[in-house]
Parts: sequence; C-alpha cells; structure tokens
Amino acid sequence: MLKAVNCSKLPTRRPSRPYSDSLREA
Repeated sequence: MLKAVNCSKLPTRRPSRPYSDSLREA
C-alpha cells in the first residue's frame, strides 16, 4: 500500500529503487 502511494506521488523515474529511498528523496 505505502509503496503504491509513494510510486504514484513520485515520478516513475526509478521503479527499481525501494519505497524507503523514494521517501527520503521526496
């Protein structure tokens, strides 16, 4: 669930990266 939300919020530039990293970048 969290992963999907993060992916939707952030650009699908690097789907390989974990949702944790995405949150930090945001």
